[in-house]
Amino acid sequence: MTSVEPGDDDSVLAFTRGDAEAAGHLRAALRAIADEQAGTPLGRLVESTLAGRTEMRALADYPDFVALTDRGARAYEEAWQSLDPEERARLTEEAERELDDPDRADHREP
Repeated sequence: MTSVEPGDDDSVLAFTRGDAEAAGHLRAALRAIADEQAGTPLGRLVESTLAGRTEMRALADYPDFVALTDRGARAYEEAWQSLDPEERARLTEEAERELDDPDRADHREP
């Protein structure tokens, strides 16, 4: 497991390639996982990552985390496939509009 030294860059922000909004969403998801997995090795590792003691990359490589995210991705795919084609098209268009929004933080010049 890789430790983060005080003063190192935020590994969650680095994991999202500097996208502060995405890092915020990732932290919220990690907080939910930490709460759900409290008292387990995975929960402790997520807490350590949120506290900046463990790098996000180390968490992303942890087998229990990989298994959890794989299950989540499968559930998302099942939910997506259960939508009718018109709803999928509407959601896709909505996402594309948001991604094309010039006011998004990741479209701004540094």
